[in-house]
Formats: sequence, C-alpha cells, structure tokens
Amino acid sequence: MLLLQQSAHHNTQENYKGIIKNHIKPAIGMIKLRSLTPELLQKFINDKYREGYSRKTLTIFHTVLQHALKQAVYPYKLLNENPMQYVKLPKKEN
Repeated sequence: MLLLQQSAHHNTQENYKGIIKNHIKPAIGMIKLRSLTPELLQKFINDKYREGYSRKTLTIFHTVLQHALKQAVYPYKLLNENPMQYVKLPKKEN
C-alpha cells in the first residue's frame, strides 16, 4: 500500500511539473513575481478556460499557482500577500 501511495504522489508531482513547464511558464513565466496581479492571474485562468480545458484541469492550474505563491508569502517572504487568493474559477456554462 505504501508503494502505491508513493507512486501516486510521484505521479502528482510529475503532473504539476508538466503543468508548470507547458502552461504556466510559457504564459506568465517571464513576469516578475512582484508584478503578478490578481487580474493577470485571472486572465491566465480565463484564457485556459476559453481554450477548452476542463474544470478539473483549471482547478489544477489554480492549485499549483495558489500553493507556489503561498510559499512566496511564507516562508520565503518574497511577497506580502498571495494574489491567487482573489482568482476564481470561471462559472460552469450549461
């Protein structure tokens, strides 16, 4: 059972690395950390929504950014607050 948990954890890490490499870095990787605003991050999420990504994938994008920027606030103290706290997933269309 432990081996299965480690494997799932490893797969999650690899998935997140892929999201960072293929989506986040190309879209906003050149922007300085302190220049990341809720508006810019919301645009990133909205653009991915318009590109047709599923709600689950959008949630993963949001989660990766949320956790990375949370660490930039604490413990690293690179930001005063996390701009992702204001970013919302687009409403589901019927």
